[in-house]
Amino acid sequence: SLDPDARIPTGPGVPTWEWLQVDLSWSGPVEAQQTLRLWLISPFFARVLSFARVLLLAALCLVALRRAAPNGGGPALARFAVSTVLLLAMLISRAPIARAELPSAELLQELHERLSKPPVCTPNCASIARLAIELRDDRLRLRLEAHAAVATAIPLPAATDDAAEFVPQQILVDARSTEALRRESDGALWVALEPGVHEVLLEGRVAEGAARIEIPFPLRARAVAIDAPGWQVEGIDADGSASGALSLVRDATQGTAAMPSLRPAPAPFFALVERQLSFGVTWSVDTHVARLSAPGQAAVLEVPLLEGEAVTTEGIAVAGGKAKVAFAPDAIDLYWSSTLAPRETLVLRAPESVAWVEDWRFAVDPIWHVDAAGVPPIAQPESDPAPLRAFRPWPGESLALTAVRPLGVGGATLTIDRADLTLAPGLRSRDARLDLVLRSTQGGRHIVTLPEGAELRTARIDGIEQPLRADGRVLSVPIRPGEQRVQLEWRTNDAISWRLATPDVELGAAAVNLGVQIAVPENRWVLAVWGPRLGPAVLFWSVLFVLALVSLGLAQVRSVPLRFPHWFLLGLGLTQVPVWMSAIVVAWFFALAWRRERGARLGALGFDAAQMALALATAAALAVLFEAIRHGLLGPPDMQIAGNGSSGSDLRWYQDRSDGGLPVATLLSVPLGVYRLAMLCWALWLARALLRWLRWGWDCFAEGGRWRAPLRPGAPKPAAPT
Repeated sequence: SLDPDARIPTGPGVPTWEWLQVDLSWSGPVEAQQTLRLWLISPFFARVLSFARVLLLAALCLVALRRAAPNGGGPALARFAVSTVLLLAMLISRAPIARAELPSAELLQELHERLSKPPVCTPNCASIARLAIELRDDRLRLRLEAHAAVATAIPLPAATDDAAEFVPQQILVDARSTEALRRESDGALWVALEPGVHEVLLEGRVAEGAARIEIPFPLRARAVAIDAPGWQVEGIDADGSASGALSLVRDATQGTAAMPSLRPAPAPFFALVERQLSFGVTWSVDTHVARLSAPGQAAVLEVPLLEGEAVTTEGIAVAGGKAKVAFAPDAIDLYWSSTLAPRETLVLRAPESVAWVEDWRFAVDPIWHVDAAGVPPIAQPESDPAPLRAFRPWPGESLALTAVRPLGVGGATLTIDRADLTLAPGLRSRDARLDLVLRSTQGGRHIVTLPEGAELRTARIDGIEQPLRADGRVLSVPIRPGEQRVQLEWRTNDAISWRLATPDVELGAAAVNLGVQIAVPENRWVLAVWGPRLGPAVLFWSVLFVLALVSLGLAQVRSVPLRFPHWFLLGLGLTQVPVWMSAIVVAWFFALAWRRERGARLGALGFDAAQMALALATAAALAVLFEAIRHGLLGPPDMQIAGNGSSGSDLRWYQDRSDGGLPVATLLSVPLGVYRLAMLCWALWLARALLRWLRWGWDCFAEGGRWRAPLRPGAPKPAAPT
């Protein structure tokens, strides 16, 4: 239960971002005292290293080009091409590492020994702290307080055969019947126990006329209490413990003449009284009285009430601070509820010499802090979804409770777990949508500040449209306790321009997991973006930098009639097609240069095959150039935009925390017609340059002849060109 006047903080929000995960493994065992030190670098140094890698790779390619073709030599150029392919293959290949030798047989054996190793407490994982023996009217009760450090089993002080003077007819563990019993081949009886303190009760009748009862004790009982009028006990050690066996001998003064006239009496009534105390805004007590003995016998119990307890269940008689309950012969249990006046101290006491045992359980709400002194608590199973503090006292034991209501800790009663802003700019206006996921412990209203000139169009809470109106920039949103989702849509009369920034929105509370999204119109050419660190990046400008370095290196090959400006402009247009298509055009130029220098020295069959291959390569290169022109003039620009799931038409930023305002993202763009005009200029330049390149290519193709017919048998072999 919650205090309606309490201000319970919702706690801080938790960011949900995930980053790189690094798995660490060791080939051998690791000791507990060993330490691990990780060296991490900042994003700035990581960026510096990335630029250094690019520059070093470019320098390597430049040096290789100069060494490979100092005078435009064909064989050196071929060696350079092969070495470049091998270098790229080594850079992109990631061969898997074989781990077939792990784990070794020795490691498996060590793991097996660790898993099968017995507990550290072996063989002293269980003990009997106290033993109470009660023998009245030829009915024997053995009450054991057993302590178990781990899940284990203990031997019970029970006879090993059914012909003994005492055989337990009922065995209870923590006032409940148990099936976790096992009788060994030697007759020993064992019971399984979970970790913790347990009460084990053995009860049964002794043999009629028995003058001596032998009780075996395989496990030593540390403290023994005897309540057996008319019997003498033998076997108790000087320190009050018992081990091996105990003997109960009937006093000779009672005689045995009257023994044959004794008749079995019905088992006395015995019950379990369970009290569950609930400490909340109001205190209450739920009492459950359950019969433990066999049904068929009526009984009347007077159960003492707690101090300040008032029974509210109808039909329960109360007199002298006791609740009088009557059990019919076939009744199994009874219930009643009570209210309890809150107080600083409360004492619970288990009565002595009564026909029941007590069980106390406490359910404490967070608004109270309750300390217990006296009886130690019992262990609860880990599978219990809502474990309560439980106590099982012995007769006469008491438990003192001290209840304190802690002072509240200041904090926000509303937490924004997620905030997503989606902006869709248009030619004359901009539509925006804000999605909030928030938690609150109190009802009320929350203020959200919209951007200047915003016209609220729709407001939804948990998918249901609400009739909300903004007062200027201020919008008051109704909040209920719990989690809810708020969606706000508005429009501003702002035309799109070359610089576009997301609107200024105040959330009114600290928030986590903030997202900003811009839907780029189809008629805009994205040039640059910036905003939170985790967001998109326009990689096209980095590609241009690498393209300049590659063009500088290709310009060193003098056998190709392209210099740095030509390579750079050609590559600039080819950035709009896949890299493998661009490689076809570059390879076509080098193939023609090789044909001019080395092709004429080939034999007739090789020469004709090279001519056909060059024809096919020319057709492929022209098709690639046509595709680059078509995509540039008709398709969207590919600016290599990536990061945080972004693309050229959808830009996404993420920020993990904010004090109340949404992060601001900025987009630089120009109309798509500018891109079309630039690609048209490139296409015109390419058409003019291609005429010169095709004339040079035809000269390379016709160098030493255009076709060689196969030699007929006996025909003279033509002389090789010098």
